[in-house]
Amino acid sequence: GAIGSRWRCRGSCRSQIVLTREFMVTALRGLVESHGMSFAAEPVGKWKMVVQSVYVLILIADPADIPQVLHLPFLEWLLHPVFVVFLFWSVIGMTVWSGIDYTIRATRILSGDKP
Repeated sequence: GAIGSRWRCRGSCRSQIVLTREFMVTALRGLVESHGMSFAAEPVGKWKMVVQSVYVLILIADPADIPQVLHLPFLEWLLHPVFVVFLFWSVIGMTVWSGIDYTIRATRILSGDKP
């Protein structure tokens, strides 16, 4: 329906989610640390970075034909569309999850609650 199509995330919307989260976490980290408190990365943020890095490497490896160039044909499964789509949505899901996690943690720290 009209409401569903209005809220559908298309094209650049997905990259905007990732970029917004990155800028938001950087701003929150700066704000918390400017108050003399630690705001170290959480495991979910670290895993998001790993999955995001693997996804980007796969996007680079596909047109460059890296598995054949390196004579490692067993890496072909990494280029399978189902795996690439799975990684993509994993990146988006972990981006949203970690963004919410960091926002809640920063709010608690800045309000004086224990994180």
